Amino acid sequence: RVEAVVDSVEAIRRLLISGVGMTIMPVSAFHDEIRAGRLAAYPIEEANLHRILILARPVAEVGSAAIDEIERIVRGEMADLIQAGFFRMPAADRMAASRRPAVAKASAPKRRARRARVDQ
Repeated sequence: RVEAVVDSVEAIRRLLISGVGMTIMPVSAFHDEIRAGRLAAYPIEEANLHRILILARPVAEVGSAAIDEIERIVRGEMADLIQAGFFRMPAADRMAASRRPAVAKASAPKRRARRARVDQ
């Protein structure tokens, strides 16, 4: 039974820490609280949940040193979060898999193959 819908991550964090409710959120939203033991987190197995992240920048600012630096910082932070296991990126997973020795696999369903092309 849903009693409230809250859109603010900070409001959700405060409710959870005070013992109210449950949520389905990316682990990255609460990694400090989970690490500190203030919140418990459980993986949702076999759910195939994902979201698309983009790095958007103004077309008019192409070539700006400040925008280039922000892009470098964001890309570095994302790489660190992926390395720490807070995010899984299909393209990064495929790159890591391509570095491993080849193993015989069953063919993937067409839906998964179509999604892989979109993620590249």
